[in-house]
Amino acid sequence: MPRTPDQYQEMKLRRRSQMLNVGLRLFATLGYDGVKTDMVTKALRCSHGLFFHYFENKEDFFLCVWNELVLPYPGLPNYSSCLNLGGVEGLKSLCDYYAKSGKLDAKSLQKLKIYTLFPLNEEVNKTFAKKMKGHSFQATLSTLLKQGQAQGKVVAGPVNEIVRAALTLFEKLLNEPTSLSSDLIYNLLTKGL
Repeated sequence: MPRTPDQYQEMKLRRRSQMLNVGLRLFATLGYDGVKTDMVTKALRCSHGLFFHYFENKEDFFLCVWNELVLPYPGLPNYSSCLNLGGVEGLKSLCDYYAKSGKLDAKSLQKLKIYTLFPLNEEVNKTFAKKMKGHSFQATLSTLLKQGQAQGKVVAGPVNEIVRAALTLFEKLLNEPTSLSSDLIYNLLTKGL
């Protein structure tokens, strides 16, 4: 029996949803640079042609994952509220959020990883900077650290280097929640104050 147009539409939406969920898992695990179109098509057991029927390229694919799966997730930290608190208060608020990461289900943790750790690569950051405006963990952390240094309550030193070190710690926290605590990261950044 032939399919109706509604059945075709439902099939297309289901296939696209499968693709986005595979993308979420891969981007959370491997980062943007680590994901190749071949990986996606192999995981889905589909052709490159089918992939490109739904998405123009890897950038378009990532943006769809970001806009449709990551940003709508209500459990993401609110960078604006952390920035409004400013300095060490904002930094504490940000770190407190990550104390909950060990209690998240796998899919929520994948969304948080992408939201937090993307973009770490400067080239990728340049590509997506305008599209990700207001959603950069790295920029928020940098601003809060500068403010904290001005308050004299955050470790001294080049902010870019401190941010890189802190990102490494947050990445470890998100990948191995039992190995590190957000309180420890906060204490390291604020000299234990």
